[in-house]
Amino acid sequence: MNILTFDGTPSLRHKCRKIKGEYYEINKQCFFVAGKWYRINSGLIDKNWETGEWFLLSSSKEDLIYGITNYDGSRPVFGFFSPNPYKNVLVRVGASIKMCISEDAVREFYYSNGIFSREPFIHKLNPQLVFDYDPPYRGKDVPYEFSRLVYTPDIDSTFSRKYKEFLSPLGNYTWGFELETMGGLLTKKDCLLGGLLPVRDGSVSGSEYVTSVIKSPEHWQRLRDGLNSLIKRDTFIDHMCSTHMHVGGYPRTEEAIMNLYNNMITLEPAFYKMFPVHYKKTGVFKRRDYNVPLPRGFHNTHELFEYLATTSSIKYGFYESHPADPRNDRKWEIRTRYHWMSFVPFYFSMANTVELRVHTPTFNFDKLLLWALIINAVFEFSKKKVIVKETLPDLIDLAYNKHLAEVLKRYIILRTNWFAARDAIGVKEVYLDNKFSIDGIERSIKTNPNYKLRRYKRKPLIDIMLKKNSIAELERRVSNRHSDISEEPDFDALLRPVTPQEVQSVSLNDFTGAVWTSTTASMNTYFSQTDPIDNTRG
Repeated sequence: MNILTFDGTPSLRHKCRKIKGEYYEINKQCFFVAGKWYRINSGLIDKNWETGEWFLLSSSKEDLIYGITNYDGSRPVFGFFSPNPYKNVLVRVGASIKMCISEDAVREFYYSNGIFSREPFIHKLNPQLVFDYDPPYRGKDVPYEFSRLVYTPDIDSTFSRKYKEFLSPLGNYTWGFELETMGGLLTKKDCLLGGLLPVRDGSVSGSEYVTSVIKSPEHWQRLRDGLNSLIKRDTFIDHMCSTHMHVGGYPRTEEAIMNLYNNMITLEPAFYKMFPVHYKKTGVFKRRDYNVPLPRGFHNTHELFEYLATTSSIKYGFYESHPADPRNDRKWEIRTRYHWMSFVPFYFSMANTVELRVHTPTFNFDKLLLWALIINAVFEFSKKKVIVKETLPDLIDLAYNKHLAEVLKRYIILRTNWFAARDAIGVKEVYLDNKFSIDGIERSIKTNPNYKLRRYKRKPLIDIMLKKNSIAELERRVSNRHSDISEEPDFDALLRPVTPQEVQSVSLNDFTGAVWTSTTASMNTYFSQTDPIDNTRG
């Protein structure tokens, strides 16, 4: 039988309850709460918009948030919902910041530094507001209430098919990355879903993100998601940032440690060639040298330990902190950590990881994955008591199957060719960060089966220009010129060995803090007169 409910809506009688002389449709206009039926218009109940359940307003609401559940045009609609750190976001309403149930409600809004707003607004960088804690200097000091919520996704079949071959050799160690940024801020949910722990770093103006421990394919997928969030939120990097990788699970034996250290010394020139010329002496454009060569002459781990400890007053062993930083809050005081590979966290932290510090800043998942595979090969050979005498490409050939080795060798050659002639301090690579992919290398294998490493005289471009020209003269030469670099070469073009005339950019530092960049078109006049590699006229 058809009836009219209390508000005039037609319904079937058997779907309704009669309360105080009027009909209410069950679970639409009346709800069973705490053993009793309540009318929706009684003023005694409300809805939890996260769970969909109704509750008595007289009950405790300490575990609920009263925030924005939706928008009716430009007007925010408020209601109660259970906190969900994987969904909730912050929204600016007038002069106040409110919690919103989901990003879906504000998808068309503007975004700035962890906060959404209906109108364009640049929010002040406030990590404590966004993350609910004041970021510490180390990932291990991130509050447990935050780190315990880090999400591990189910493996995606597409991700698994694409990366299975690349991930399978990495299971013998744990991996982690430190990603420095110059600006921008993620939301709390971005960090938890991407396994990124926000920390503080005095060497950059933005936040640093430390990844949760990476061990399984699911963790690598989580890293990819976190990197995508950094790109999506317009968190930005420049050549003043860097990316550090930590490798855990390496044996603590005397032989294994010395094998790794000596093998890294052997391969040091090859690794330096994969990165900007001035990464060997970053003091040219940064505030100090962060990646200096490994010191030579250690005959055993005790000598290495004494050097790292900067004192002979403590016994050989593994400690939770360094003598120069006993409270773990002044890591910059540890002067022996600033080598391109550092054993300081291996001996002087609970993590016991070896740190690789030399990588350029990147949000590119494929770059980090290939870098991990290259380092993994050296770790595996060192652990197995193999003294490396081969070149880096030959070592890769011995470590992996034919296809994987070919991808890695081409990546090594690509980077070596690029930095030999194009990018003295890494400005251009940061600009092209999202242009690189493993797919590009695999396409090049099919279309360009034979190519070789081009030999270059690696004279730093910045040194050549500063030697022959004053900063004022170079500024005069590039004044009132503009270069459109929106169109970039395809990947196959990047694999082709470059010539000195193809130099893309150079960044100059006049040692007074003024850093500026000029691009190809703006330097054509100078490069047409001088070979920037050989420093010869012609």
